[in-house]
Amino acid sequence: MKEQMMLLIGYDGSQSANAALDDLRRAGLPREAQAIILTVFEQWLSHASGSLAPHGVPHQSTSASILANRVSVATSAAPVTETRALALQAKTRLQALFPSWDIKAEESSGSPASEILKKADDCILRV
Repeated sequence: MKEQMMLLIGYDGSQSANAALDDLRRAGLPREAQAIILTVFEQWLSHASGSLAPHGVPHQSTSASILANRVSVATSAAPVTETRALALQAKTRLQALFPSWDIKAEESSGSPASEILKKADDCILRV
């Protein structure tokens, strides 16, 4: 069995990300390969505010409120659906450039850097 190149592509839907996908045509990549396109919904975690309201009761600062709001948004189904749609969009774009590639579109939520590194480790362990 011939071993195929495996690529992990982080994608955020930006113009730069689309340009990078298009540039892969000129990268000298093999005719057959496996690729995983990973989009990550950046999830923020709130932290405890160090300030106290009167009577020693902790209160949320404005930035803590914003972070808490981001957490509630991140846990809803809508962002993951949008993130999945971005991954599928990139898959379609890449499949047009490399029709014989086996391409998977995946999504995750959390820190983009951490999620991409975690996925890379998973790919290495599967090989």
